[in-house]
Parts: sequence; C-alpha cells; structure tokens
Amino acid sequence: MGSSKHVENYNEDDLPAYTPMPWYARSDSNPSVPNATSRSLKEIRDAIPSRLFVRDTVRGLMYLARDLLMAAAAWSLATYIDPFFNQAYITELLTPVGAEVARWAACWKISHHRHHSNHASMERDEVYVPKTRSDLGLKKEGHPDLDYDEILGDTPIYTLYMLVRQQVLAFPAYLLFNVSGQKTYPKWTNHFDPNSILFTKAQRNVVILSNIGIAFMVWAVSYGSSVWGASEVLKYYGIPWLEVSHWFIMITYLHHTDPVLPHYRGKEWNFQRGAAATVDRPVLGWQGRFFLHDVAHFHVIHHFFPKMPFYHGPEATEHLKAFIGDYYVSSDVPAFVALWNSYNGCQFVEDEGDVLFYRDRRGKAVRRPADKLRVNTKYEYLLPVNNIGGVPDDDAAEGTTKPARSDRNGDARDDSSSRDSRSGPTRGKLTKEQRKAQRGANKGRRFGKVRDELDLCWRVANGANCEYGADQFSHDIRAYLAAKQQDIRIPEISEISNAPTFAPDSIKLAKPHPEHPSINLNTVCPIFAETGECRYGFKCRFLGGHVQVGPSGNLTLVNDEEKKARTAVSSQELNFIGGDIQKQLRSKKYSFPISDACLREIQQQNDVETSSKPKTDGGSGAVVLTEPEQDMDIDTTASEKPTRAPASTTEESIEKRTGESSLASTSDTPDVPVRFAEKKRLHWSGKTYLAPLTTVGNLPFRQLCVKYGADITCGEMGLANSFLAGSKEEWSLVRRHPSEKIFGVQVAGNKPSTLVPTAEVIAKELAGNVDFVDLNCGCPIDLVFKSGSGSALLDAPGKLGKILIGMNKALGDIPVTVKLRTGVKDGKNTAHKTMPRAAVEWGASCITLHGRTRQQRYTRLADWDYVKECVEAVRSQEAEEDLPPIPIFGGGDCYSSQDYWSNIEKTGVDGVMLGRGALIKPWLFTEVKERREWDISARERLDLIKTYAEYGINHFGSDTAGVNTTRRYLCEALSFQYRYIPIGLLERLPARINDRAPAFRGRDELETLLASGNSSDWIKISEMFLGPAPESWTFTPKHKSNAVESQG
Repeated sequence: MGSSKHVENYNEDDLPAYTPMPWYARSDSNPSVPNATSRSLKEIRDAIPSRLFVRDTVRGLMYLARDLLMAAAAWSLATYIDPFFNQAYITELLTPVGAEVARWAACWKISHHRHHSNHASMERDEVYVPKTRSDLGLKKEGHPDLDYDEILGDTPIYTLYMLVRQQVLAFPAYLLFNVSGQKTYPKWTNHFDPNSILFTKAQRNVVILSNIGIAFMVWAVSYGSSVWGASEVLKYYGIPWLEVSHWFIMITYLHHTDPVLPHYRGKEWNFQRGAAATVDRPVLGWQGRFFLHDVAHFHVIHHFFPKMPFYHGPEATEHLKAFIGDYYVSSDVPAFVALWNSYNGCQFVEDEGDVLFYRDRRGKAVRRPADKLRVNTKYEYLLPVNNIGGVPDDDAAEGTTKPARSDRNGDARDDSSSRDSRSGPTRGKLTKEQRKAQRGANKGRRFGKVRDELDLCWRVANGANCEYGADQFSHDIRAYLAAKQQDIRIPEISEISNAPTFAPDSIKLAKPHPEHPSINLNTVCPIFAETGECRYGFKCRFLGGHVQVGPSGNLTLVNDEEKKARTAVSSQELNFIGGDIQKQLRSKKYSFPISDACLREIQQQNDVETSSKPKTDGGSGAVVLTEPEQDMDIDTTASEKPTRAPASTTEESIEKRTGESSLASTSDTPDVPVRFAEKKRLHWSGKTYLAPLTTVGNLPFRQLCVKYGADITCGEMGLANSFLAGSKEEWSLVRRHPSEKIFGVQVAGNKPSTLVPTAEVIAKELAGNVDFVDLNCGCPIDLVFKSGSGSALLDAPGKLGKILIGMNKALGDIPVTVKLRTGVKDGKNTAHKTMPRAAVEWGASCITLHGRTRQQRYTRLADWDYVKECVEAVRSQEAEEDLPPIPIFGGGDCYSSQDYWSNIEKTGVDGVMLGRGALIKPWLFTEVKERREWDISARERLDLIKTYAEYGINHFGSDTAGVNTTRRYLCEALSFQYRYIPIGLLERLPARINDRAPAFRGRDELETLLASGNSSDWIKISEMFLGPAPESWTFTPKHKSNAVESQG
C-alpha cells in the first residue's frame, strides 16, 4: 500500500510558516536608530562586543597546556590496560596518529573552509547537501504511484545498521567519493586528486603534500602490522580512530541536519542565512564542553565568525541570540536520540522551491516556507526533472549598453533533437562551470540590418522615376521581383493549431502571381490595411496586398484614397525631427535663448555660494574669502556659437514660455521656492502608467499596452548629450503613436548644461505632442551611473535641484516629472529627503519612486513600507506650504491586480508604474482596470503576439529590413513573456513576479511552446507571423540562460 496516504490530519498549510532572515539594512528616516529587522553581517558583528573577537595568547597557551597534561595522563592510564603496553615498540604506534591528523589538516581543511562560506546553499555547499525527491526516485506528491514505503520504508534494525555504517564510514566515503557532497561536481570527485574541482591551482601543492603524508601513513600502518601484528595496531590505533571518526561525524551531522533547518537555492541564499542554518546541541553535557572545547555547544557562532576564539563562544552566543532572535536554533534533545530522530526525519528535500525543509520517510515536513516562497504549480503540470536551473538575471542583463557582434547557430531552431521543446522552464543538471557560463548577460549584443540581395531604388519602388538614373540600386522591377523572397502572409489566429506544427502551410494558402511567383495575392499588408497606402511600394514583403496589373500589363501600386484621408490623423506617428534641425544641433548652430539665460543664472548662484564659503589659509591658519571658482559642471551657455539672439528676443521667449521675466527669475533666492504659474497640473490619480523601458519599451510595445489599458506611456530613456548632438537614433525615441493618450519623453544627463538645453529643444520642436518630460534619476546601469547620470543624481541633490528648476523654465507649460530610486546604497535611503524638495522647491509635477536602491538593482523585494514613508513626507511638506498635491507613483514587483490595488491602499500612492510586470504580462493593465486575474488562454496570448508583429511592421517597415527589425524586437518581447506561468496552473493566487517556476508543461502544446525559454523557439514563433528568418539574421538573447538549450 502506498504510503503517500499520509497520517490523518496532516496538512502542509497548517505547518509553521518560515520566512528567511532579513539580510539587508533598510534605512529609516532616522539612520541613527538601528532597524530591528536588519540582518547584515556587519550589523550582526556590531551586536557582539569587539573584545570577543580578540585572541588572548596567554589564555590559549593555558588551554594547550591543559590538553597536553590530559593527554599525558591518558597515556599513563592507558599503560595499565594491557601488560604489554609498556613495551617500547608500542610507543612507535603514535606516529600514524600524527599522520592521520596531518591528513585531516591538509586536503579536508580546504573544502571545510568552502563549506563554511557556502553552508545551506543547495548549489554551493560542500557537505551534508540534502538529497532531493528525484535523487531518491520518488514520484511527485499526489502521484497515484507514489509509494514512500517501497523506497524509504526501512525496518528499525536496518535503520540502526545504516546509522552505524554512517558513523564508521561517512568521513572516508566523503573524502574518497564525495558522498553527501555537492551534487553538481563531476563523477569521481575526491579530496586526493590535486586537479579536483575542489581545489584551486594554488592549493594543488598542499594536496600533493597531503597525499605524501597519506602514503607514509599507509606504509606505517602496514609496517606496524607486520612487526607487531594487526590485532595490536587495531587495538591501539584502529579502535581509537573509529571512535574519533564517530564523534566527529555525529557532531557535524547533528550540527547541520535537523527538520527545522532550512536550505536555500539561488538568490534566497546568503552567508548570514547559511550560518544561521545550524543548530547548537549539548553533546555529552559538561564533559563535551570541557573535553571538546565547546565545539558542539556553540557551533552557530562558529559558523558566523570562524576566527573567533572558542573560549568566547558562550558569551558571544548570548549576544547573537539576542540580535537574531528566533533565527537562532538550539536543541536540548540528547545526542543519540537526536541522531536517531534526524536520520529518520531528514530523508530528502523537494526538487522545486528556493527555501527547503527536510521531509521524513512519509514525505512530511515540520516547517514550510512562507506562502510567497512556496512552489505554486499544480502537480499535473510539473515535469520530471532533477533540479531547477538558472533564471534570467534582470540585474546582470543591465550591465552594459554597448553593442557587439554575435551569431546564432544556423539551423538550431529547426533541430528538435538538440533541445527539449516541452517547456521553457525545463532544466537538467549542469556542472558548476556550465552554470557559471549561463549566468548573466550576453554583453554587447549587435543586430545588423538584413536587406534584399538585390536592392531596389526607393523612388522606383514607389512607382516614381529616379532622377539620378543609374546609381548603386537596381531600377529593374522585374529583376528585383524575380530575386525577391516570397511574400509573407500573416495567418489568422483561427488558422493556427494548438499542436505542432502550429502554423498553417503557407505554400498551400498562397495565391502566387502567374508571372511573378514571389507575389502572393492572398496576403494583406498591415501598413496598407491601416493607412490605405504602403510607403514601401514594391519593396514591401506583403506586396500582393496592394499591387495590381495595369492596362499595359505592368504592375502598379494600389492606394485607397478614402482610407488615407480617414486615417491621416489617427494612424500617423508624431514627433519627427527634421534633418535640418538635427544638422543645426550637430553643428552647434541651434539657438538656446532660455537655456543660456537660465544657465547664467545658475552660474551666478554658484559663484555666490562658492564665494561665501570661508577657507583657511594653509600658512597662517587665518580664514580668508577666495575669489569665486568656476563650477566645472555648469557651462554658462548652452551653445558654443558666439552669436546670441537679441536681448529683447530672449526676454520675450522666457516670459512667453515660463510666465516670468529673466529678471524675476534671477531675483529668486534659495529660500524662496520657485513657482511656475503656467505649468500644467497633472491629474493622474487612478490612471495606469507604463514605465519607460530601455530596448523593449519601443513604440509598438507601448501601442500594445495602450490597447490593453495603459493610460500613460513614456518613451525609452534618451541621453541629453546625444539629443544635443543631433543623433538620429536618439531622436527616434521621442516618436509617439496617436493612440498614446498621455505621452512623455524621458531624458538622462549629469548636469544642467546638457539637460536644460535638451528640455528647451524638446519644448520647441515637439510642442503640442509631448505631455511631460521625465528626468531619469533611477537608472542603475553602470555606464550611466559612472557618468554621473541616472541614479548617481540621487547623491547630488543640489545639482538635481538646479537641473529640475532649469528644465522647468526651459519647458514652459510642459510639466517635468522625475523617476527616483530609494537611494544609491543599501541602508542609505535618501528619497524621503529628496522627494519633498523635488515636489515643493524644484517644481516636479509628478514623482515616481522605485522601491529599491541602485545597489539592489532587481534583487530582493521592493520596499513598499519605505515608499509609504516617502509619500507621507511629501504630503506633509505640501500641506505645510499650502500646495496642491502632485501625483506620486510607486514601483517594484507589481505583477497582479491584487498587488496593484493593495499597494495603492497600503501606501497612499496615486498609482503604480508597471515595468517588468507589463513586459511579462502586457495584459496586466486590463487586469488592473477590471480588478481581476485573467486566466488568458494560449490563443489569446498568440493573438497578442500577432498584434505586436503588425504594430512592429507599421512602425519599423514592411520591407525586408523592417520585417526583421520587427522580428528582433518581437523576440525581445518573448524573452519576457515566456516567464508567465498561466494562472490556471497555479495552486494559489496571485502569482508573484519573483516566483521561480519549476519545470512545467502547458494545458496544450501551444501553451507549452509559449512557455519556452529557448531563444530558438522564440524565432519559430516569430516565423508564424513574419515568415522564415533569413540565414544571415541573428538574434542573441539578453540573458545567457535563454541561449542554452532546455534552459529557462
């Protein structure tokens, strides 16, 4: 009978829930007051008196002397055990004992040090690594064939035998065969191979010396046995060795093995949590303390601070207990009872989950992870794999902004034998080197344009004559069509199957032109369908949708004049910057009258501040006032052109656009808040806001989110320097689709002399088509941060204030908003000080706060309690100044309607900016507005992908280059969307963005395909709507883990 039928009344949900020890210092509004929930290693060390870390040489020598005296006394007493013991030759048997100690002190001490550094990590610990359910061949919980008795149902006598075997052989087995060691190490890993993965190159000589000692040991024992007999060696060496091995194994096993101790995977592990995952036990009572130097009684403090003298362990443990509270574990169960209980109660841990507890022979645990850490996928959708692999690292993937060349492996996407196509989250066992190679980002990705083999002249392609005659492009339409790839046809969702091969046979559905087979008369061009004409003419990959045979037999392009007139406003993108403006910017000939006046004012203020600072004369020590110093971060003019606009023109421009004269502006002092009388107020409460997202937050994606309910959108972050340099690529980031109801431009920079002119040119050239300009003070990318931009401005509030005031003046009535993080470094939050000043003094019309520091990036959960603190600080300052409230948005980890509305209710924010949640679930906006969790079907998700492809073609173009640019960004979108776990597969709602899915299959083959983390599957999905990818086209995923077969 299967023992999966548990004892009645056992319910996993009723077990005590365990939340791992907090391990970061969250600063509050008063940094001098320690935060009781912080558990950084420094804070733990500071909680213990520093004197307890100091070694006392005299005291140490006294303990050594005591031990030597006891050893001598034991030796003297031992001579009475056997009348032959006093024979001289017996004393020689002590030599092997020394060799044994030397053996332990060499190769084992290296791995023991690594054990201390990585204890309780399933991926990195060196010893006592728990077996998993799949290691034992156990079926998933709930499986009808699960039978615990068949695999774990040992009799008590057999269990006793196994315990004795463990106590006798466990240590040699670990040294020789890595038994109970790290599962990811190669087969035959052992402590005696100098080239073992256990050791570095620098440690190999130590291992060789250890092996020499072992060889001597073998010879000494063999020699002693041949001279004095094996029984004598066994009596005086073998039995003591077994006893020492027994107590050593028993103590270490009981320190690290107990049903209440957690083990961790992935980012849930850290040193503090691992050190606390040990237990103090009173082995042998006072004798254990006296003879074993407290090694068993105070082992937890030893894991936290291995170099602390053992004689300070008792006192230090009391301080540790007081600080970490319930996370300190001790047990007063007698040692041999605890050994029996732990051996029976610690059989295995689960294959899935990041916080794990041992289960007994019946699969029962005594603790469970808190709900947010539990595996949340129904049994019937789990796949049988050994472990969970790497998860895309949102931090590592933000480490660079540089492009670099990369390639895709030819036909790998078509080789079904090269991957496991069941699901994206399927994972297998990998070596440590393989896992390291698959972590982080593919840095410096480069995506080149793919063009037609025979490139047709643009004028000819649109039915016009080329006035240049013969040029580098072809002018022969017939030759071009003969060489052109076949037209693409986007299938209807109803034509796509839920099973492989999914997409319909495009050849069967094609209606080729009788004279030009590359033209499919059965296709529809998304651009023509939207606007009534296709600007790509004969180069369009959907040419059959807007071509006809003219009276003379020639092909002619079709235009729908009625639709063109009807969609002239609703479909035409906005915010195009002309080439003449870009040229003026590049040549430094663009005029910035407002910025010049504003920057002069800032420079004057800097001069006053600098000159008013007293300085000490190094020679006399007298305090002197120096001449004003030039602030290198402030340029007095925005343009380098020597000529200026007339003064009257400058005055008029300033007054017209800011509601103030320049004289009024310069009369402001730091004590008087700047008021912008004509600034538009933002009424955004209750509106949904899509975060500005680098690379993936392009116009087609924003358009898609608007379709699903996004009210506020913002372009991708643009760099002020690049805007002022007239960069075509940077100015393309400000494009706006007419469907974007409230649209903003986000800029990043490091000083007023670039950001203020950027604001001015945006206001002048995009007037009427930009609703706000957002200053990025949250970007954590190293390249941006090191330049002084992005989140670096959080540590420069004076500069930030000048930037915001200057941008406000340059933008006229266009509001300035600002996006912040809680601070730069962990434990040093600054937003509660910055936000009230931004709202009241510096004129920010809206503030968005991401609930993490720059140092945290996307690790750990967003701190919504601190967001609430900051909101309250702003509201209090506004009330004190009698100012109307500005909208405040929070951000971080929002992944469901429940998350969204509970965060609003909890913190008082006006809304939640949606970033990663929207990338994974673009329909999240619908869930928020309808206050529901949407169990979206695979076909509905595929319809979303089809819509994205159509939007991409409309934006990037329907020619070969445009289609494959769309393909690239579609694959980028799929690199996030595959992470979605259908809520119909979940045990509990809502899902959380940081949940790590076990391997699973979908409810049908299509849903399984959409869950694939294999980038070659994303390409196959793109081919459903964009036709076959050219062999010259490459796609390198942002995350390394997605470039590896069967990794999610």
